[in-house]
Amino acid sequence: MKFNPEIFIKFDNSTNIDGNYVGIYNNDVVRIIEERKDEYKSIFSFVSEIPHLIQSEIISEDQNKLVIKHPKLEYITYFTEWTSQQKVDAANCIIELQEFLAKKSYSLIDPHSFNITFQNGMPIYFDLGSIRKKSIKPSVWFIKNFCGGNEKDYWDSVLKISPISKLWITIRLLFSSTPYEYLKKKVSKYSTTVTSEIIKSNFNLLMQKYFKKILKRFSKNFTQWTNYNQTIGNSSVSKDPRTDNFIKMIKKYNPDTLTDIGANKGAFTKLALMNGVQKAIAIDLDNNSLEELRGEIVKNKLPIYTALLNLMEYDEKPGCYKSYYSAHDRLNANFVICFAVVHHLCYFGSYSFEEFSNKLAKFANKILLVEFVPFNDIHLKGEVYKGKDRLWYTIENFIASMKINFPGEHEIFESVPKPRILVKFEK
Repeated sequence: MKFNPEIFIKFDNSTNIDGNYVGIYNNDVVRIIEERKDEYKSIFSFVSEIPHLIQSEIISEDQNKLVIKHPKLEYITYFTEWTSQQKVDAANCIIELQEFLAKKSYSLIDPHSFNITFQNGMPIYFDLGSIRKKSIKPSVWFIKNFCGGNEKDYWDSVLKISPISKLWITIRLLFSSTPYEYLKKKVSKYSTTVTSEIIKSNFNLLMQKYFKKILKRFSKNFTQWTNYNQTIGNSSVSKDPRTDNFIKMIKKYNPDTLTDIGANKGAFTKLALMNGVQKAIAIDLDNNSLEELRGEIVKNKLPIYTALLNLMEYDEKPGCYKSYYSAHDRLNANFVICFAVVHHLCYFGSYSFEEFSNKLAKFANKILLVEFVPFNDIHLKGEVYKGKDRLWYTIENFIASMKINFPGEHEIFESVPKPRILVKFEK
């Protein structure tokens, strides 16, 4: 196929540092190689065998460049949005990739955590340009490439590997007969611990409650939402007014994709798929709830993407040189739901309705279905909370603030327990 450069659109964050760049060509994602063409071509003799690597094909070649087509990756997430177990899985993915390449006398020069994302719950590495024809000793690769030398770099930051442990691992790699297996074993110690398994178990609920409080003091992986009992109807048949009205809205607007903010273990995310939604994005700030959902995604091959994200406090300019796309640019949808969230942010928290509205408007392209919990709800404290006036926290003020960003027609529906309501907003 003859390549037409006039219809190629380069990605804004494609730097061309390594002599190639990535963009869109005829609705496909392509990489244009202008340096080391023969080296790249040699990789294609075994590219389909490389573990965790995005599959690619050469679609055009001339004396100046090689054009490679990649599958499109949807809803890319970055390491700050992964659960602790995802970080371990991604690190092991990198090590296994390097182990395979080393046997072919190649190396993964840039095992950057921003070059990995998760599809169907599993890690996938997508920067073919980081593979070089070069043999590197495992100890050198670990300290120089994987961990960035003496600097606090990618994976030591992700996995919290200290300088001392980094040096000790490097020394051990020098004398190990199976260095990459040793490295995977060391990385895997950062996996989900027995404490999270205890939290997920059904041991004495009173003890579990106090155990969770203790864990929250020592680990950010545990929140008040860990092992939250998220119960809804488990079929397309209504079990309560909230479930019933949610399904009605899904059937009315028939969205292809849905973003669930405050998804927890994904009860409503999965219910959306059962009622016609093709793909869903589950966003929550609880590590263990999302990890439990990811287990279901992998087991049942569910088209769900997860992101560990604090809705109001994520980095809007992430990554190296602040050049990567914000969460709301990657994880938005025409139909967004946000249940049992606003009172935590605005009543118990310090955010205004206007701030909440501004943030949700970045994720919801068209329809937003949000649950409002008034201050006379059984779980709230009334007109005053910790000495702070909450008389402004009313449904009238909430709707007025939301309409700033969602000026279309709004509708109110019953939720559970009373007096909670669902409000549908539209741009």
